[in-house]
Amino acid sequence: MTTRPLTLWQSRVLLLLTLEPQLVEEITNRMADRGAVLNTSRMRQLLEELTAAGLVTQTPRQGNAGTRYGLGAGPAIDAALDQAYEVTEGRSASLPRQPHP
Repeated sequence: MTTRPLTLWQSRVLLLLTLEPQLVEEITNRMADRGAVLNTSRMRQLLEELTAAGLVTQTPRQGNAGTRYGLGAGPAIDAALDQAYEVTEGRSASLPRQPHP
């Protein structure tokens, strides 16, 4: 589990990775589609932070095809995803998550 709380940007990236493993450019484009424009160097930094925290894994592709990033596995990931939902919904971590209709 991470020792530091997730930032809003880390939370958004983590939640996007629940879709499937993705390239940096794919994640950046999906964020832009949702109105959050980040350059690729900032996206790489966020992915490095999440990887260092053990929340994201890297899968290098052959040649110059880039690296795909995906969610790690285990209880720390579940806790981080819960925190990410709370952060992106603007709620305190102490409040229980409400189911969506």
